[in-house]
Formats: sequence, C-alpha cells, structure tokens
Amino acid sequence: MKRIIFFTIMGVVLYSGILMLYFGINDFMTFSSAPKNFDDLSAADYIEGTRVHARIYQVGAKIAYSRTEEKQFFGMSIGKPTRIEYFLIPLKYEENLKDMRYILIAVNSDDSETLERLKVLSADQLRERSENDEIFDFTGIVYKSTTEELQSAVTELMNNYGLTGAGIDFGAGYTAFSGAENYSQYYLNHVVRYTLYADYRTKETHISALIVGGVLTLGSVTAIILGISKIHRRKEYY
Repeated sequence: MKRIIFFTIMGVVLYSGILMLYFGINDFMTFSSAPKNFDDLSAADYIEGTRVHARIYQVGAKIAYSRTEEKQFFGMSIGKPTRIEYFLIPLKYEENLKDMRYILIAVNSDDSETLERLKVLSADQLRERSENDEIFDFTGIVYKSTTEELQSAVTELMNNYGLTGAGIDFGAGYTAFSGAENYSQYYLNHVVRYTLYADYRTKETHISALIVGGVLTLGSVTAIILGISKIHRRKEYY
C-alpha cells in the first residue's frame, strides 16, 4: 500500500514538473524575441507570435463579446477557465475616419488593473496624441483573430459612427450601403486580423517556471528510480 501511495505521489509530482517545463519552455521561446514597437507597425506587419510593445493613450471601444478560455496540455484541460475581454485600439490616428484601422486587444478578466486602465482610456472622440496624455504601457503577443473576434469587432464598428465615420441606422430605415455583404466587408477592412494579448509576465517568470519544473521533474524521476531499485534489492535479498 505504501508503495502505491509513494509512486502515485511521485507520478503527480512528475506530471506537475513536466507541465511547468512545457509551458515554461513555450513561453520562454515566445518571450525571448525582442518586442516590436506598436506605433511603428502597419496592418501588414502583424504576424502570429509577434511580441509588441504598446504605449496606448486612447481606446476606441470595449467590445461586448467575451469568451472563456481553458489551458490545454496534450488535449486535456487544466486549471480553471478564464474569461477573455476585448477592446478596439486604433493603430494610429487618421484625420479621415475612413482611413482608421483597428486591432483587438484581449485581456484576462482576472487582470482587473489592465481592464480598468483600458476602460479609463476609452475615448468618445478619437484624436492625435498629446504630451499630456496618460499612457498605458504594456507588452503583448499577437495571435490570429478568430471568426468570432472579427465579427464582434465589425459589429462594434457598425454601431459606432465615431470610429469609421459610417454607421447603420436601422431605426430610420437607412443603411450606409446597398447590401449586407458590402457594409460588412467595409467594416472588416478597418480591422487588423490579429489580436494582441496583453502579457505582463517577465523573463524572470519564465525562468522560474523552468527551474521549478526542472527540479520537480528531476527530483521525482530520481525518487522513482531509487524506489524501483530498492524494491529490486529487497526481492534479491529474499
């Protein structure tokens, strides 16, 4: 019975160590690349996995859409699910609203500080940056937007005249375009098809995960080997 308990505990420790190593290595590889400056990027410069350093001074709108995310490890869900919320951020200010392009920023709902900062920077009317603007400074990682994310961005643009200079007024029986496909594509052209995930983790965070994961993995493997060796010695003795 003691052997079963011992090997069960060591199995759990080994699994935990491998888990930390897996995510630590994955995050460290992504984090090791130098971030690009948000203000220097055009819509065509975004590539999945790109790290971006952003200094945000205004937010176009908070998106009504949110989703639940679960971490996956070899096809299994681990940890508690988290809710992801979204904001539309202009790439840069354009005097002609029809030339404005936006990118979605995704934030974990547990990150109350980031959510509050982005809400505070929401602007009723977009404008150029000034020296006195409050700046929200963070680094994020870019991933290709899902169909749901893009549709939610399009819906927000449709309902907000101040973001593109065009809108759909169904109440008055008026649309800015002749057909659904036309106006949907028009708004979609205003959105970069990548989502920037806010990430506050530091290089030290990833290194810590690698060290702890390595210690747990090595320690549990050593303990298991010693345990098996001890069992064999007892069998030989008897």
